[in-house]
Amino acid sequence: MPYIKNAIINPEYLFDVPKTQLDNMINSKNISEKINLLYRIFQKVGQSTFFELKKETCFNDIELCLALGNLIQAHKIYQKRIGDTVAYGMIN
Repeated sequence: MPYIKNAIINPEYLFDVPKTQLDNMINSKNISEKINLLYRIFQKVGQSTFFELKKETCFNDIELCLALGNLIQAHKIYQKRIGDTVAYGMIN
């Protein structure tokens, strides 16, 4: 339980990377650029899966989720289930 206790006191314990590195990975300018890049990819491919997008962009999971969430919230892309897969695509 000391891990959980320390995580409540200091959230850095939840991650294997230092807080300064997390701040650099997840800053608004960086994410904004990644959102724009992801949107341009959607303009080319139309529809794609998470794993295809991750391979194409080389984003980590957090970056890709933040970018996808932003584009979904802005009503620029959709998310739908196709069989056992979740697909993302451009909203026309």
